[in-house]
Amino acid sequence: MPVSELSFAPVLAASLASKSITGSSSIQLSSAIAQGLSNYILGPLTFNSVTTGTLGTGVGANIPGTIQVPSQALTSSIYANFLSQSISGSSSLALAQGVASGISNCFLLCTPNIASPTVGVGSGIGTFFPTSCIPFMSAAFASKGLTGTSAFSQASAIANAVDLILAVTPVNVIIAGSPSIIPSGGLAVGGKLF
Repeated sequence: MPVSELSFAPVLAASLASKSITGSSSIQLSSAIAQGLSNYILGPLTFNSVTTGTLGTGVGANIPGTIQVPSQALTSSIYANFLSQSISGSSSLALAQGVASGISNCFLLCTPNIASPTVGVGSGIGTFFPTSCIPFMSAAFASKGLTGTSAFSQASAIANAVDLILAVTPVNVIIAGSPSIIPSGGLAVGGKLF
C-alpha cells in the first residue's frame, strides 16, 4: 500500500479508537497526522544503507513490514514531548499510546526503496536521516482545521517524537538484482519509502 494520507488515516483512526479516543475530532486528528506523516515521508525523509552480498547492482526488493518503529519507545517520546509542551491531562497518555501505535503501524505499510551500486543480491541495514517533521505536521494540522496554540504544540510534540525515534530506527533492506559469486559490500545512499 503506498504512502499516502488515504492509506495512513484509517490505521491511525483505528489505533486511536483502540484507546477509546473516538468521534469527529479523532477523525480530524488521525487525518492531520496521516497527512503530515505521509508528506514528510514522501518529502525530505531519506535513509542510507550499508549493504553486503554478491557483486553487482541491485535495488531494494520493496518488501513491506521491514520498517519496525518501536511503539513503546515512540509512546514514551510522544508523551515526554506532550509534557514538555504542557499537554497533560487524564487522556494524554492514552492519546500518546494511540498516536504511537498508529504511526508504528503506518511505517509497517511502507516499503524501502534504494539502489545499490555495488551489491547485486544481498541485504543491508539502513539509517534514517530525519530533517524536521514539524513543518509538515503543523501544516497538516492547520489544513484539517486544527489551529491555535494547543494544536501547534500537539503537532510539534508528535513531529519531534517521530524525528527522535526515526534517528535510531534501523531500515532492513533486501537487495535484489544481478547475481554473482563474488562477495561485495558498499554504501547505498538516498533511499526513500513508498
